[in-house]
Amino acid sequence: MHFELAAKLRDQIKGIRHIVEKQKIVSEKGTNADVLAVARGEGDAVVQVAFLRNGTLLGSEHFPLSGVAAEDTAEVLLASFVTQFYATAALVPPLLIAQVAPAEGEVLGEWLRAKRGGAVQVVVPQRGERKQLVEMVAKSAAENLEQGRLKWLSDEQKATAAMTELQTSLNLPRWPRRIECFDNSNTQGT
Repeated sequence: MHFELAAKLRDQIKGIRHIVEKQKIVSEKGTNADVLAVARGEGDAVVQVAFLRNGTLLGSEHFPLSGVAAEDTAEVLLASFVTQFYATAALVPPLLIAQVAPAEGEVLGEWLRAKRGGAVQVVVPQRGERKQLVEMVAKSAAENLEQGRLKWLSDEQKATAAMTELQTSLNLPRWPRRIECFDNSNTQGT
């Protein structure tokens, strides 16, 4: 009959199980690779990168891209992302598993080889385990793109509501175009 305590204990047990569960093994081969996928929207895109080390999926990150032109293909976006991401990356893995072949693949491959100091293979799987990995990462990219779009819409609604409230409160004929603030904290009360 101690429902609150029971709920708290249930949540703690769930948290402990989550911490001690093993990482998901997705490859028996001990593969070291990054899996890349692109999701496009109107004027924006997301690149999702999953990190596969020794056959274990360690995690993934998404990178929003804004100002995407209508003529920018997924291949062009991926090539641009790869050059920016791996320019500062601590590790360039020997294998990149991509949803689409990056534009200018040969030039990009040579650049990656020089960055890594060894061969880097870029593959676009058509079937099997690697194809399933790419599909999983592509699904995450699409979800992150949608979440970003919803957040932007929410932020836009908040800004619209705040500006309308300010216009009403100050009896302005339209929204203010400029707001200036002055810091008077150093006048010490004078």
